[in-house]
Amino acid sequence: MSLLRKTNIFIIVLLCFLNLGFHFFQSFLQQQPKMISAQTTQHEPSLSPFELSQISLKNGLQQKALEVYKKVQSGFSDFKIAEKHMDKNQYTQAIQYYQLALKKLEGNASSTRDKALNNLGLAYIHKKMYKQAVPCFQQLAERKNALAQLNLATMYEQGQGVRLDRKKAYAWASLAIKNGLPTREQLLAAHQIKNTQAYWLTRQDRTGREFFLAQKLTRDYA
Repeated sequence: MSLLRKTNIFIIVLLCFLNLGFHFFQSFLQQQPKMISAQTTQHEPSLSPFELSQISLKNGLQQKALEVYKKVQSGFSDFKIAEKHMDKNQYTQAIQYYQLALKKLEGNASSTRDKALNNLGLAYIHKKMYKQAVPCFQQLAERKNALAQLNLATMYEQGQGVRLDRKKAYAWASLAIKNGLPTREQLLAAHQIKNTQAYWLTRQDRTGREFFLAQKLTRDYA
């Protein structure tokens, strides 16, 4: 066999391998986005919108990342609009925009979402919709939000939206103090509720049983 013929055969074989490799690589690229998308979808429930958008962006899913970013940013915008309505005492509009913000920020463990939920409760109180306010504070209070714990203590102290309960008022006020309130006035208010409820609990039951139960409730809620 001549050298020229051997060379031609080698070139043909090489081209065949290269062509086969190209088709394999092209097929891999076509399948890759589907694999990433399925993986992202599988993890969606446990991720915040921001984390999900970061993963989508990293994996080249720019459109999905953009959609998530827009949703979160829209939630922030609704929150700011709600705050403006609160400043103007326009509580009906504030409630509407807080609800929109919470819906768009759902699953996003951010301070903005916590503020929106707490302020939604306050807007309900201004509208004397006390029963609707309680779940807002309750949800945050169970997540150790001190301000919501103080608001919930106030609700139980005054019997607004809930049955008056001195033990629960004492417990939530105690936890608000423990978890740290942002202002001195709020801290004083929490101490006042705690001390007032302690006074009435001991006065109602000289054996100290009611006060003991209030302290136990505090430990249970912590």
